[in-house]
Amino acid sequence: MGGGGSEAGSDTGGMAGGGDAGAGEDAALPIDDCEPLPLSGHVVDADPSSDLASMVRNASPGDVISLADGTYSLGGVILQMQADGIALRGESGNREAVVLDGQRSEASGEVIAVTGSNVTIADITIINAYTHAIHVQTGSADTLRTSIYNVHIRDALEQGIKINPGTSGAYYPDYGSVACSLIELTSSGRSAVRNSCYTGGID
Repeated sequence: MGGGGSEAGSDTGGMAGGGDAGAGEDAALPIDDCEPLPLSGHVVDADPSSDLASMVRNASPGDVISLADGTYSLGGVILQMQADGIALRGESGNREAVVLDGQRSEASGEVIAVTGSNVTIADITIINAYTHAIHVQTGSADTLRTSIYNVHIRDALEQGIKINPGTSGAYYPDYGSVACSLIELTSSGRSAVRNSCYTGGID
């Protein structure tokens, strides 16, 4: 496991920058040429007092769940993005101002689970996942065109972003992208990684 973090470049999924963050090991790397991501749809406002898990689970196709600045404590719950065409994004566009904290909760494990197609996750920070920060997977159909944009993942104790088909092998996650994002393992997270260092950026 290397130090610092890796920054996903603006070319939809290529890993640019990256490597060791240098003297400031836990400092975020700069983002170049990353324009704000335009999104349209039915906006549903949320703040740290909202029942975010229910809002995400019950979202309708086309909903954009817009997160006000603050820290969302999510220990014990998973954000299930199962409807097609929904988005979860920080309202301000400043990813460091909207923090989803998994609180290293064994009860929930991962923070965000994606099974819907055309799902967008943008402009947020996800910290302290007990297993995976974002898990893109399949259920009863292919999971297509997941977009992860301007997301900072810090200290996922297994995978920062895990992408895999369901156990049947009949359906696959395809045509997704990761861009303008940072996946980081700090000294604190490194001391707590799980399963004999079963951890990594994108799996």
